[in-house]
Amino acid sequence: MFPRLMMLCVADEEEFHRYKSSLSWLVRRLEARLVLFHSGPVPTSSIGTGAFWPPEIERKDLSHLARDEALEGLVDDSLEIVSSDTLPETIFATAKRMGADLLVLPTHGRSRLDRLITGSVTEQVIRRCAFPVLTIDIPTAPLAIEAVDCERVIAPTDLSDGSRRAAGVAAALADRLGCGLTLFHAVDSHPYAHAFGGRFASVDYSQDVADALRPQMEELAKELSRLTKDVDIRIENGAAPAAIAACGDEFRNPLVVMATSGRDSLGGLILGSATERLLRTATHNVLALPESFLSGNRKA
Repeated sequence: MFPRLMMLCVADEEEFHRYKSSLSWLVRRLEARLVLFHSGPVPTSSIGTGAFWPPEIERKDLSHLARDEALEGLVDDSLEIVSSDTLPETIFATAKRMGADLLVLPTHGRSRLDRLITGSVTEQVIRRCAFPVLTIDIPTAPLAIEAVDCERVIAPTDLSDGSRRAAGVAAALADRLGCGLTLFHAVDSHPYAHAFGGRFASVDYSQDVADALRPQMEELAKELSRLTKDVDIRIENGAAPAAIAACGDEFRNPLVVMATSGRDSLGGLILGSATERLLRTATHNVLALPESFLSGNRKA
């Protein structure tokens, strides 16, 4: 059952207290376990003038967060690691060593991707996508555990094999989270110039595309209804990142689940770089599932 062990990459104690209720709720509803990862700066004396960490950044001891009341009974271990300038690789290596199958990375949504102490580490981890990655949007995370729930899981799909498998994971998660599932597809409107009567006219085929996709979306929804009862479909016009974000805005604490290419950039299965743009801009929690995970080539 996925996930079994979630590894939280925690950077800042103050921010931890802003999203800990959301984290606790998710871990408990998914019946998973949790391990905390924290990386401090490499001592400047050991790295010379090419220091990756700014000198004003001091190594923090965040091990006490594992004993926070919100995480009671959830944490298997707490790790404090002095990092090198290859922090993404350190994160991946630690996750593999601990047997984690899901990385949890807090983000700042529309303002910027969160940085693990310094630099664009979160962005690097997400882009490389060697593991399934769950981003938690810090600014919109409910502070009280009573306010935390997930009203809807949204699964963007282009009906490719990878996105279909991601939709299956989304359906299973929706059932465990006690909410419904929306299969979502965005049809980017690109008017085309066609010669007609000696003149060029702008023709928009987005409605034709939507009509052609609808039967396939309905068939996929029927298949997934075996995993969770409440499944619907949405086909909207517009660029995928904005359309997905707008759909999420209609629900309380939504979770977006999508396939990613897991190569140099995200979103190979969802209209180019749409996944990466969504992760940079959306104010929702996003679960990115790499091809290696969805194809079963990586044990998780």
